[in-house]
Amino acid sequence: MTREETKHRKAAIRSEVTRVRQMLNEWDPLSGSPADEYDCVVDGVVSALHRGVTAPDLADWICQEFDSHFGVSVAREEALSVSSRILSWWSISQARNPRA
Repeated sequence: MTREETKHRKAAIRSEVTRVRQMLNEWDPLSGSPADEYDCVVDGVVSALHRGVTAPDLADWICQEFDSHFGVSVAREEALSVSSRILSWWSISQARNPRA
C-alpha cells in the first residue's frame, strides 16, 4: 500500500468511526450520556462491519457489550434496530466508496 493509499484508508476509517459514534449517540440507550460514552463500543462495531457482520449478530454483540461494560441490559429489539440502521448506512457507504 502506498503512502497516499494509507492516508486515504486512515481518513476513511476515521469517517466510519465518526458515523458509528454519531449513530450510537443518537440511539443513546443510557439516555443523556456524554458524547464519548459509547466510544468503547465504536471500534468493535466498525471492526464487525469490516468482517461482514449481520444485523442479528451485531445486535447480540451490542447487547453483550452493554451488559459487560456498562452492566446494563439493552433490549435486543432496540439493539437490532440500531444494528439495522448501522448496516443500512454501511451498505450505502460501501456502494458509494468500494474498497480496492
